[in-house]
Amino acid sequence: MRPLQTDLSIFEKFKFEKPPVGVKFLFARPEGIKQLDKSIALCEMIKEGQQSGAPFYIAKENEACVGKIALGMEEIPLVEAGLVGPPLGIYQEPRANNQLYQYAPKFKKGIVNYIAFSPLDKLNFEPDLLILMATVKQAEIVLRAMSYATGEMWETRGLPAFACSFMYV
Repeated sequence: MRPLQTDLSIFEKFKFEKPPVGVKFLFARPEGIKQLDKSIALCEMIKEGQQSGAPFYIAKENEACVGKIALGMEEIPLVEAGLVGPPLGIYQEPRANNQLYQYAPKFKKGIVNYIAFSPLDKLNFEPDLLILMATVKQAEIVLRAMSYATGEMWETRGLPAFACSFMYV
């Protein structure tokens, strides 16, 4: 894993209510970082990263929801495709629920085997993502800055379920 080289100190000036969390997708098990000692949903890993006070990594066994599918660690079980959302009231019927698997981004199988997380103040690796929880004003500044030099467009996408795929992939 490549050591942190990017100067991310600008984010300290925002005084975010909750610390940003760096995320790194890895093929090989990272060295020098402890594995999380519990299983939680991928969407909960950011909160864990904010509260942990130290970098950690997860493997397939640490992910307790459908995040494994978004990460390419597991295939969608055919028997379950479209059947989870209707009983939870998220989708009207399996047909509608199954559409999320058509739209949700996913890593190809076998590319991501581990994910490292770290609060910004303990970040010692070059992150693939930096997850921010910001006010509208803070988010506007960050998004404008992202487009300032590149002119690149930004957009948001999501669905009522499997939101982790849009957040991470």
